[in-house]
Amino acid sequence: MKGLELLLKPFHGELNDEVTREAVTSLLYSYLNADVRVKEYYVLCDETNNTAPIIDAGQLRVVVAILENGCEEYIYYPITIGPEGENHDESTT
Repeated sequence: MKGLELLLKPFHGELNDEVTREAVTSLLYSYLNADVRVKEYYVLCDETNNTAPIIDAGQLRVVVAILENGCEEYIYYPITIGPEGENHDESTT
């Protein structure tokens, strides 16, 4: 989802710590809450998907699950912000 990638651009190069992960989560919740197409959503960005090896690699990982109005299945958007500030994401159902 291109909007999520653009939304996370300010976090490129940021330290992957609890403060940053909470800021990412809060920003995504605010963004998704305002989207009228979204019925339900969930954001995972904590120590369960940002383990020590991921942090040491200079990455930040986020998983966004979205259930849009009229849909029956969540769409999952795993996003990785890489050490060079690149976003890598792909959607899955």
